[in-house]
Amino acid sequence: MGAAPFFIPSTSSSHIHASFLRLAGERAQVDTPPADVMRTVEQRWAAHAEPGAAECWRGGRTLLHTDFASHNVLLGETRDWLIDWAWPTVGPAWVDPVVLILRLMEAGHTAAQADSACRVLPA
Repeated sequence: MGAAPFFIPSTSSSHIHASFLRLAGERAQVDTPPADVMRTVEQRWAAHAEPGAAECWRGGRTLLHTDFASHNVLLGETRDWLIDWAWPTVGPAWVDPVVLILRLMEAGHTAAQADSACRVLPA
């Protein structure tokens, strides 16, 4: 399965599908995450970072998907879905846009194109 069309850079522009960006921007705030279901970003990624680096991820109450990939997005006629919530996480709002930037670069966008597309997302 390849990247969805809205992930692949266009030769004429760096357009990212508006529906996908709207979906990426719709994130809930979580007051008290259920510990048996959700981890914080710090808990989820600390093992993959330099000692002490996870401190910058502390805080935030945004419900995060943490795997914004084209195969996790379904675009419908009247509604869109973000699927495969295997790693629901709570943390700073900037985490999902940063993951999306990496995914867009993986699909062939330049860093500048990916960053520009994601600047519309709340972070």
